[in-house]
Amino acid sequence: MKCSNCGTELPYGSMFCSECGAKQVFEAKNSKQPRNNSIYCIKCNTELQPGDIFCANCGTKQPNTDVKSIVETDTLKKNTIAIKSEDISKRNKYIAMFFGIGVALCVVIGVLSILIKPTINLNDYITLSVSGYNTVGTAEVTFEYAKFTEDYHSKLELAKSKISSSDTDSYYLDAYYDDTPESLKFIYEYVKWTVDKTENLSNDDVITLSWECLDEKILNIYGYKIKYEPIEYTVSGLEELETFDPFAWLEVGFDGIS
Repeated sequence: MKCSNCGTELPYGSMFCSECGAKQVFEAKNSKQPRNNSIYCIKCNTELQPGDIFCANCGTKQPNTDVKSIVETDTLKKNTIAIKSEDISKRNKYIAMFFGIGVALCVVIGVLSILIKPTINLNDYITLSVSGYNTVGTAEVTFEYAKFTEDYHSKLELAKSKISSSDTDSYYLDAYYDDTPESLKFIYEYVKWTVDKTENLSNDDVITLSWECLDEKILNIYGYKIKYEPIEYTVSGLEELETFDPFAWLEVGFDGIS
């Protein structure tokens, strides 16, 4: 650098001219510094040695004059930023992946809820039995209305309210049965069964209960599928009828002339 008064060449960063004694005037911001790893005072721009805490020229405390520390700190910052960026990128990928899985599951559940209808198994509520005596036995069918009502009354009412049905049978059925529980309307109108033989049954006879159900109407009105299977029953355990001679006490006698 040159003296701002007399132009004498001076060491870079000199505060006074060694020739004329003039104080040097310059701005640290505008001073041109060599583009190397040298460190300069933040106030007077005097070149400092690595590790100097205070400027030897003006005494100003320096923030950090250790080139190695500066480089290491800068490298650490860059590495930290890179790691954070990588972590954020991974996190975003995981978030996107889990979001995609969640959406796919919702779609699958939605499709399954449309395709898979709830099912009522009628065989769970009906019993076929035979009573009486051998050769004159009678078949009896018992349907557990109370249990069926407990299990499905509320469900059938709710399901029916959600489905918009134009089925006229359903309209007149509601008017006809009035306050009858929905579960009983369901059985009375849409579920029927028959037994191929009900009387004069003997041990080892095989009887069959068959169903006659309006599956399509049930699906349209309630959104339920019904499941049922024929029931075969082999008659057994009927007691034998006691036999007696109605004439055992009768005595026949003859009187008169032949």
